[in-house]
Amino acid sequence: MSSAASKLHALSTELAELVERGRGGVLEVLGGRVPASATLWTAEGLAVTVAHAMGRRSEGELRLPDGRKVAARVLGRDPSFDLALLQVELPEDFDAAAALLPRREASARVGELVLALGQRGAAVQANLGMVARVAGSW
Repeated sequence: MSSAASKLHALSTELAELVERGRGGVLEVLGGRVPASATLWTAEGLAVTVAHAMGRRSEGELRLPDGRKVAARVLGRDPSFDLALLQVELPEDFDAAAALLPRREASARVGELVLALGQRGAAVQANLGMVARVAGSW
């Protein structure tokens, strides 16, 4: 295997491992206006989703990766960024700390690769993209 092919294979393997590690923090938004996922942001049950998926509802239901349904309450919306913050009622036996997606605090840079995960039913979906533009601070 050539050096370039070996590096590509290593990247592919690492991406698959990241998807496997991160799948526990990806929740499916149920009953929304459009299919959507939410990302578990904190071990205390804060999650982020797209605001348009929640519509005007103040409450909703999410599906955990293991198939269980849990209640969620909309804490706030930012329509300018199309984001909604949810408080998720996680079961006591759900290991939220282990489910958090790995992330870093440094700012994204144009040209960096990003991995986006979503969930529809029991299947995790992954998309690889590149940062095309970085906006100013919120």
